[in-house]
Amino acid sequence: MEETVIQEDVAAKMSEQEFAKYPSVAPMCSKISTAVGLYGVSAIITAVMILITRTYSSLIDIGLLILLAVWLHMKKSRVCAVIMAIYGVLNFVLMTMQNGKASGYLGVIAAYCAVAGTFQYQAAWKKYQSDGELPPIKSRKTK
Repeated sequence: MEETVIQEDVAAKMSEQEFAKYPSVAPMCSKISTAVGLYGVSAIITAVMILITRTYSSLIDIGLLILLAVWLHMKKSRVCAVIMAIYGVLNFVLMTMQNGKASGYLGVIAAYCAVAGTFQYQAAWKKYQSDGELPPIKSRKTK
């Protein structure tokens, strides 16, 4: 019983950066980091395609991807994740229609990771801020 009280006292003093490192929150942040990494890869692929095709109008794509990825990484924003999801799905549909085969699905995968991670993270952070309750640490089952 005393352990719980001590944990609550320590938890009440946690900053958002410390909260993000808490063992039960880390998987949520991992999803967000995965999304940021996938958007980085997508920006690199777009840059290579710009060099090959010399269609410099796609520089807007790269700028948008980098801006949204930084916003997502720094703020873990649900709004950013939803914008990225809309952008990813729209990009997927347009590229598939243009190429005649499925293209641009990396953005959809990244969007899924971003939305799942940010919504879980923000819900846990809001609950922690309101009543000081940390998400439970899930134990791994061994075979």
